[in-house]
Amino acid sequence: MKEHDVQRDYQLIARYFLKHPEAPVDQAARDLASAIGSISTAERRIRKMKADAILSERTMVIDWEALGYPFQYRIDVHIDQEALHEPEFYGAPPGEKPHEAVDNWRRLVQYIMKDLIPFVEKIPAAKTISKKKFSKDDVILENVTILLGQQADLTVTVRAQSQDAVMTFVVDGLRAMRGVKTTSASHEAWSYTQGEL
Repeated sequence: MKEHDVQRDYQLIARYFLKHPEAPVDQAARDLASAIGSISTAERRIRKMKADAILSERTMVIDWEALGYPFQYRIDVHIDQEALHEPEFYGAPPGEKPHEAVDNWRRLVQYIMKDLIPFVEKIPAAKTISKKKFSKDDVILENVTILLGQQADLTVTVRAQSQDAVMTFVVDGLRAMRGVKTTSASHEAWSYTQGEL
């Protein structure tokens, strides 16, 4: 079989699992058999995609509100490129000296995902914008993405227990970073993937 036929089959399988993420392999193979050629070929392709880490089974949170995280925000970030090249703190918040310098976009993303919440947790309540003590349990960072060709350089997707938690994370965390020039936060009111499942 030609490689472009295999790729086409992989694309069909990927589209199928985007619409039916919890479908078992045997059901997916039956549903895709006519488009791919046979049940056995479809099943073999699905298993190969999983073995090659093209597909993976994952658990998805459906009801964030039931977990205590009713708020979802998208925070667009404009990077201060010059600050990423200025020793000693580079793009990290002043006073923070991460073991690896925050001196490029990927390191900035990694710092936000792994180190920013512990940084904000260390701030006394009296010094936060909300005047409340911030805890790592107040927010869940879902993702930080580098954007190209957009008005923002990065976008941060965050789930929060309260709007105060988001405000503290943004003002006392993100905006305190030398590598962050500006931010713009949007409250995501409804999502198709969350609302239709």
